[in-house]
Amino acid sequence: MLTPSSKWSLEARLRRRLLGVILGVGTLTAAIVTFHYGSDVTDLRQRQVLEMAEKLAGEFQGAIQPGVPFDPGAAHKDSIYEKYPEAYGWALSGPDGQALAQSAFDWSGIERRSVAGIDEWTLQAGDDIWLAGKEFDCGGPMACRVETIVASDPAYRFYRMIFAEVAVHVLIPLVPFAVLSIWAVTGFVRQTLRPLREIAEQARSVSEFRDIRPLIVENPPDEVVDLVRALNGSLDRLAAAMERERAFILDASHTLRTPLAALKARLQQDGGHADLAKLRQDTDALIRLSMQLLAHANADRLSVLPGQSIDVSDLIMDIVVRMEPLARQAGVDLGCEGCDTPVRAVADPDALSIAVINLIENAIQHSAEGAPITVALQQGPLSISVIDQGAGIPEGKLAEVTKRFARGSDGRSQGAGLGLSIVEQIMRAHGGRLELRRNAGAGLTATLHFTAAA
Repeated sequence: MLTPSSKWSLEARLRRRLLGVILGVGTLTAAIVTFHYGSDVTDLRQRQVLEMAEKLAGEFQGAIQPGVPFDPGAAHKDSIYEKYPEAYGWALSGPDGQALAQSAFDWSGIERRSVAGIDEWTLQAGDDIWLAGKEFDCGGPMACRVETIVASDPAYRFYRMIFAEVAVHVLIPLVPFAVLSIWAVTGFVRQTLRPLREIAEQARSVSEFRDIRPLIVENPPDEVVDLVRALNGSLDRLAAAMERERAFILDASHTLRTPLAALKARLQQDGGHADLAKLRQDTDALIRLSMQLLAHANADRLSVLPGQSIDVSDLIMDIVVRMEPLARQAGVDLGCEGCDTPVRAVADPDALSIAVINLIENAIQHSAEGAPITVALQQGPLSISVIDQGAGIPEGKLAEVTKRFARGSDGRSQGAGLGLSIVEQIMRAHGGRLELRRNAGAGLTATLHFTAAA
């Protein structure tokens, strides 16, 4: 039974898990790239300070013109040199090496080196202090030079550079990959679960029990094949059960209609002078028929629980004691053999009682006065036999009497024709069988065979 808390979508869960795997792979890739770029700190520091020098060289190159006063404040717009003068600094030298301008950084404690013949360079001036230089054309035969220094990183430029590298080399390329992955995963999951949707559509179409057809799925995977086979097996059993139910209702209604019509006709004919004894007899017959109909319906649905062990000998002795007054009234002798030894078996006690009682009742009805009826319990393998000395059943009709509403021609009263059918249904539920055979005394021996004892 489904409850609101157990409602979830297999498609959504598969999609989330596959996308989670893709996200995990992407995250792992980004982490590997980040580790790769962050593992060589020296190279990254050099790149950081050199990029700052290159940026300033590009800005100063267009601002320095021969014969035009130079304003360094208007030449560049990077405010970190003013905001963090103790961490970042720059110095500008002309073609002849004279200082043209510099930031507020204190260069007094820094050993600056002149690198001739190289247009750009980097060097480490101390622990976590890096210098870089960049030459650029400033309108004369000789180049100007700008130097930058990074003593600390309060603006987190170093980490932002790492993030930019990761974004350029990992995150941006992952965007189309992620879009493609979402599209592919959605289509893959939908296509994979298509057989389940087909099964659901076909199952919903089974709205009328009169039209129960097997499910058909084209080219399903092995897991769905097992599911379809299980469902088709259940549908086949359901269709068979419904067919048996319809046949049983038709047979039962036909069987009940005749005695009810006869009882009604007798009441109409006799009026106030009806024979009460005869009415009681007819009423008892209807009650017995109704009880047998109910017993037959219950036997058809019986399932024996594993491990449900009972003492068969005690059960048989109790049944014999209960049935003995009925046997005495009919003038027959009812006894039991082999009931003094405990015998355990996996069986439903109520159902087994119904089966044995039906066999004893059948024997009483078809036995002459003074004839013995024996209930024999045997072990290895377990079996219960009800042996009478009645008129018996011809060999050719032994298989027919277990059908529903089949009646014998002899006996003290006409039964409903359901007794042996009920017994057979009960034994089928126990994994056993009912055997009918003529015995040496020309009577009937009905034996319940069990597959195994407990």
